[in-house]
Amino acid sequence: MKAVRPASIRLFAALFFLQAVLVYAAGMLDLNRQAALLRAWFPDVSFDRDMVIVTLSARLSITLIPIALIWFFRAGFARWLATLMALGGLAGLPSAITAMNTGWGLWPFAMASIMLKPVAVGFLFTRSARYWFARKDGDAALFR
Repeated sequence: MKAVRPASIRLFAALFFLQAVLVYAAGMLDLNRQAALLRAWFPDVSFDRDMVIVTLSARLSITLIPIALIWFFRAGFARWLATLMALGGLAGLPSAITAMNTGWGLWPFAMASIMLKPVAVGFLFTRSARYWFARKDGDAALFR
């Protein structure tokens, strides 16, 4: 019998993916601001337009790793990986508030992505998700 994913796992995947797409979209819609942020974080690296796009794409790919580990492999350790990513994402809250106060038009994307990540991770620790991770029978079928 195949192990059907509970709603909590599906909600995690959808919300974690949505927040990743919001970050990616905000960066792509304002490449100059994203380049300035990256230069502030890594002053020794030259961030031209192409490098910013590559960096944004890499960040999107990295964010998708826990989703894939959970969705395809039912990897319990990925819950903690996603949790660490959510905690790290909260570090962006002060800069999102600053962006809001300076009138950056895409600040709702930043705020939504920061808030969605912990909510998504919370779904990984529900009773149904814990039961799903603990099951050894069946498989983590592709779309169930």
